[in-house]
Amino acid sequence: MGDNLRWNFPFPSPSSDPQACPSELTPTNSDSSASGVTIESSRDPTANARQDQTMVWTNEKHSLYLDFLEASFVKQLHCSMSLRGCHREEEILGPRPTQQLPAKGHNSSRQFSVPQDGCCHKINYESNDPLLDSTADSNDILGSPLLHHSASAGKSSSKAVPILRETSVLNNGIYLRSNTNFSCKSARIPEQHPILHSCNRTLSGCTIAEIAFLGRLDMAKNAAFFDSWPEMFYKSYSSGEAGVAGVERLGIRALGGDRNSGTESCEEWLEREDAVVYSRDFVKDPIWVSGAEQEWKTCGVSCTFGFDSSKKPDAAFGLPQQPGVASVLRSMESASYYSENNLAMARRRGYDIVMTTSLSSDVPVGYFSWAEYNLMAPVMPKTETALAAAFISNCGARNFRLEALIGLEKENIKIDSYGGCHRNRDGRVDKVEALKRYKFSLAFENSNEEDYVTEKFFQSLVAGTIPVVVGAPNIEDFAPAPGSVLHIKELEDVQSVAKRMKYLADNPDAYNQSLRWKYEGPSDSFKALVDMAAVHSSCRLCIHLATVIREKEEKSPGFKKRPCKCTRGSETVYHLYIRERGRFEMESIFLRSSNLTLDALEAAVLMKFKSLNHVPVWKQERPESLRGGNELKVYRIHPVGLTQRQALYTFKFKGDADLRSHIENNPCAKFEVIFV
Repeated sequence: MGDNLRWNFPFPSPSSDPQACPSELTPTNSDSSASGVTIESSRDPTANARQDQTMVWTNEKHSLYLDFLEASFVKQLHCSMSLRGCHREEEILGPRPTQQLPAKGHNSSRQFSVPQDGCCHKINYESNDPLLDSTADSNDILGSPLLHHSASAGKSSSKAVPILRETSVLNNGIYLRSNTNFSCKSARIPEQHPILHSCNRTLSGCTIAEIAFLGRLDMAKNAAFFDSWPEMFYKSYSSGEAGVAGVERLGIRALGGDRNSGTESCEEWLEREDAVVYSRDFVKDPIWVSGAEQEWKTCGVSCTFGFDSSKKPDAAFGLPQQPGVASVLRSMESASYYSENNLAMARRRGYDIVMTTSLSSDVPVGYFSWAEYNLMAPVMPKTETALAAAFISNCGARNFRLEALIGLEKENIKIDSYGGCHRNRDGRVDKVEALKRYKFSLAFENSNEEDYVTEKFFQSLVAGTIPVVVGAPNIEDFAPAPGSVLHIKELEDVQSVAKRMKYLADNPDAYNQSLRWKYEGPSDSFKALVDMAAVHSSCRLCIHLATVIREKEEKSPGFKKRPCKCTRGSETVYHLYIRERGRFEMESIFLRSSNLTLDALEAAVLMKFKSLNHVPVWKQERPESLRGGNELKVYRIHPVGLTQRQALYTFKFKGDADLRSHIENNPCAKFEVIFV
């Protein structure tokens, strides 16, 4: 931004006369160098810093800040605190320097009195630029004597008080950091001065002297305020709030709070400090799965399937083969017939990842998808005289489906059977087209297993007929709408179900109500279930593997320690991460402790994804009538790592307190959102 303002300060050594300044603040740093205050640019952490006592500034307000504060505020602050050896006011400063900015490019030399070695000294500085550049190097030394505390020759013993500071001073993210131990000597400070009570009431200025260079100031408007600032610190506790209120009125926060208590927003600070570069870049080094062909086009994480034996894979289908390679079981068969598909059995056999029809498996592989079934196909006229149709070929099923069929017939329910069992119609037909002519379809599975819901059920939905189900005990979880399915849970239910079938067949309004979802759209819970399959199961396997790899790295001892929250005063901002189900990369969201609620979480998620013009992962997979507009609707927000059964049906935060507990106990908590 053009010319520069440069300070050049000589730092005189401590007085050799121990009586010259018998009361002082003595630095007790372990190293031999004088205490330095560094400036870090949070916007430019890679900038090369010149390690000298020169600082380049380029901001008009800070030029005024230096002119005015060093002449007025610092003098009044320190001298009013009765530091011994200070001269009378008129001997120190003389005329107050003008508040008018010097002309651009004009060099000027000035003197200011500053506290140093417990005394006030006159110091020259030269300026040649009224502006301040926002691109200050990150590690320049701010050689201001205003913040310099030199050693003393005093001999009285004292208690060392560590002053550890790092606080933001500019709105563009520059920070002051100070590492100094000060010893407080025998300065006599009135007991009623509450701000000086630490360090046995003798810390006359350890903290106050470091308040300089804070905030964004309009010196012309606040000159009177700063003239009176020193007096604020000498008020009793009963009136101490006035000083705090005055400081906060200017957007300034006193030193000594959290390290992130600057003018940079907590959200910006957390975004930067919590940023992580993981050791593995999946773009350059994709997830590699051995033992299957690649069956998808795109995925949220780079992933490759194949049979290349020369490379160690991240996972392989089949029983465990080598250490460090996750073994994967994938099957769509019922565990009633293939016991290894039972989750507990699969774990005992050593499988790391299970992919079955169970929504409790690591990566569910269901029979349903928008692509495979035209679920919103129109309802056709019901022209058959029989109420129901059945396609059953396995007559030795390990459940009561044949008994249920016989029981319905005994209840005078006429059934056309196209399968190998109880056949009374020619089976050489298109199944879905045939079902469209019937009011009911017998979707009888070969086993009653949770989540084992096959094409028998989904083809019935496509056909626009009411499914009568023998099978999964939780079939209602798969229903497109309440009342759209009839369930024979056990043989004793046959009679009541037969009665309901007759009632619906004789009452068109009631029957049409069961199929209303075909016209108005299915429930959100049904859409959320089927949307899962919008991402191919192999891609979901890759996302699962990549997520596990990153979680392991985050738990490793050498992983970067992240703050994950930022506290200013009584307010804490929590950094959370969110992704849509079926995606891999995370997005940042933030919640404040004053509004750590479920409603606030949902609002933050919606705001984030709307700002990204996010397109849900299912958008192109759903039938056009169910895609909706550009609005986003949240169905569930859940912690990353849950099964789909938990995410869709069983998990729910019990309330705001439960959410707060989860966030506080899981730094940088990760969530997934399911949009519908």
